[in-house]
Amino acid sequence: MGELSIGLMMCQALGGFAVGEHCLSQKDIIAIFDVVGYEYRPKQYDFYDVNCLGDEQDCTLTKHNIEFVKDINGDNAPEVLITDSNVFKYGVTGTGFSLLSQNKSSYQVLIGEMAGIYQSLSTRGKNGYPDVMVGGRGFCFGVWRYDGKQYTLNRHATFDGKVCTP
Repeated sequence: MGELSIGLMMCQALGGFAVGEHCLSQKDIIAIFDVVGYEYRPKQYDFYDVNCLGDEQDCTLTKHNIEFVKDINGDNAPEVLITDSNVFKYGVTGTGFSLLSQNKSSYQVLIGEMAGIYQSLSTRGKNGYPDVMVGGRGFCFGVWRYDGKQYTLNRHATFDGKVCTP
């Protein structure tokens, strides 16, 4: 058993949450989900978003997942990708994501609740952040680039990288 595996087992034994090679404390997880406005349900150790269509009887709970915690721009601070699935919230695509970055004492939202499927590209924006293709219906997808403050729509491209017009 490798050093990394033992470390992640220790993380879980101490009440942490292992994501990839990172160990998040319960405090970290609450801070991450609080930034994007999700409710924490301690007994289930899950995060939910309540979505209502009109009245209280038409509400659904959406479970959110931490897909990765890793440094995507080379600044030695981890970014966090959160995904969830809900057709009421994201339409036909049925899935969405939020991308956060950790700074000295908190997390900041880089991309908040974007409908579609996250795909990191090899091209880069400011501060080394990768361009993000947001997949969904069809064959021409938005590519978002970090401008130093936020991700903004930069261009449209097909899955093989060719420029297209939606």
